[in-house]
Amino acid sequence: MRISRVTAGLTVAFLVLVLGLAAGSAQAQKTIELWHIFTNENEQAVLDEAVERFRAVYPDVDVKVTVTDNDTYKTKLQVAMAAGSPPDVFHSWGGGWLEEYVDAGMVLPLTGALERDRWGETFVPASLGLAKYGEDYYAVPLTLAVVVFFYNQAIFEEHGWETPETWSELLTLVDAMRNEGIIPISIANKTKWPGAFYLIYLAHRVGGAEVFEKAYNREPGYGFDHPAFVEAGERIQELVRAGAFPVGFNGLDHDVGQASALMYSGRAAMHLMGSWFPGQAREEDPEFARRLGWFPFPRLEDGKGDPTEVVAGGDLFSVASTTDYPEEAVALARYLTAYETAVDWTRATGRLPAVVNVPVEDPMTAELMKLLEEAAHLQLYYDQFLPPELGELHKDTTQAIFGLSMTPLEAAQAMERKAQELLGR
Repeated sequence: MRISRVTAGLTVAFLVLVLGLAAGSAQAQKTIELWHIFTNENEQAVLDEAVERFRAVYPDVDVKVTVTDNDTYKTKLQVAMAAGSPPDVFHSWGGGWLEEYVDAGMVLPLTGALERDRWGETFVPASLGLAKYGEDYYAVPLTLAVVVFFYNQAIFEEHGWETPETWSELLTLVDAMRNEGIIPISIANKTKWPGAFYLIYLAHRVGGAEVFEKAYNREPGYGFDHPAFVEAGERIQELVRAGAFPVGFNGLDHDVGQASALMYSGRAAMHLMGSWFPGQAREEDPEFARRLGWFPFPRLEDGKGDPTEVVAGGDLFSVASTTDYPEEAVALARYLTAYETAVDWTRATGRLPAVVNVPVEDPMTAELMKLLEEAAHLQLYYDQFLPPELGELHKDTTQAIFGLSMTPLEAAQAMERKAQELLGR
């Protein structure tokens, strides 16, 4: 049978079209899921740009990004892990929170990848330690954070107040502010973690880092009912009874900006918060941000802890061991924590970089970075260091201490009972 030139031409064109569609389909057949908690527009923009740089090199990979607020994220990831279907790349904090998933075999070790072409040397050493278990690393960091007191410099200058260096000076300042009708310290503790900063700092100021470490490691004579934890709770209630905090603070919601609003309006003078707060303030209220200063958590005159110890943490990215595309997933984690991403991140957010040699232009960011570098000890937030169940109890009992519905001794005993159940005697 003879085939006309027209028919043959149409056939060839059809085949070219089909093959082209098939090739295009093959290029887009890989999908990687990325979950993170950065709901701020500036933060999202930086990560989106990092994802686009990844896509340019891996055009056959589609990255599906899901952004969830902090507290919802923890529950959502826990459900996904339990179902055996976590995202390929996910936001992490390290500590006991991540260790539980590591122990379950759900997280890919990154040690080998970090050793190749010296990738691991691009990070601040202490930041990698946040997710080291045994001899392996299970996350890579983008940013660090340190918790300090931020304050409204204009209010202090107007009244001739000095930043407190000791606990006694803080209490005296609280009383002076109350007399002037100013809320001394802003806090919105519905989500519980803002109040937890106080218990961690105070326990370390009372007894030093070793008390927590030995309680966690179940060393004889140490537990979460140690006198240092009890005294920390007593100091918190001392502040509460002194009227340091806004009315109804345990019902105020940090996640909708109720604590920062008290600072922006000038109704409150101080705020114990992570080093992400200045960047947040610059975006939300630039005029207020120009009046913002900071000081370290005060020392206790009779405390055994080193006053340079700080409460700190980081934002990291881990790779699920269940991913179908480990090479691509690790590459995505690398783009998310690359030097270029860290530079953009620090410039856009004012947060502290976990990547070395990143230029820090903002003076306050540089000061906070120096505070971290000179700290005798970096204590990861308890709710992230401890196993999730114990970490949640820590937040629950600390909120009850703030609400005066539980005595510090009762809270410490509840923590120790749960620790014995989860960590052993």
